[in-house]
Order: sequence, then C-alpha cells, then structure tokens
Amino acid sequence: MLRESLGVLIAGLAMGIPLALIAARPLKSMLFQLSPFDPASFALAIAAMIAVSGCATWLPARRAASIEPMQALRSE
Repeated sequence: MLRESLGVLIAGLAMGIPLALIAARPLKSMLFQLSPFDPASFALAIAAMIAVSGCATWLPARRAASIEPMQALRSE
C-alpha cells in the first residue's frame, strides 16, 4: 500500500515539477521579492507533498495491518 502511494507520488512529482517551472515564468510579476525558480519553495512544496502522502497512506495501512487476515476474509 505504501509502495503504491509512493509510485503515484513520484509520477505526480515527475509531471508536476516541469509544469510548475513552465507556469512560473508567466506568474513572475505576481511574485513579490521571490524568484519564480526559488529552490527553497520547490523543496518545501515537495516535502509537504511527501508528508501529506505519507500520512494519508500510513493511517489506513496501519489499520489494515492490525486486522488478522482470516477475520477480514470472513467478514466479506
């Protein structure tokens, strides 16, 4: 479950980072005292995405791991 989420996250970042770099140029006039290609902003955004993805996946994975497989199969 965690591995699948990490794959989706990596695919999203692989597509999102180049698109963000392309979109940053037209938005340059709206950024006050900030470069459109600021590495700290990109790193903070990537770290936030990893944290949110990890929390969103870890909680259901922990809950699923706490149930015995036979009990889960019998309930279905």
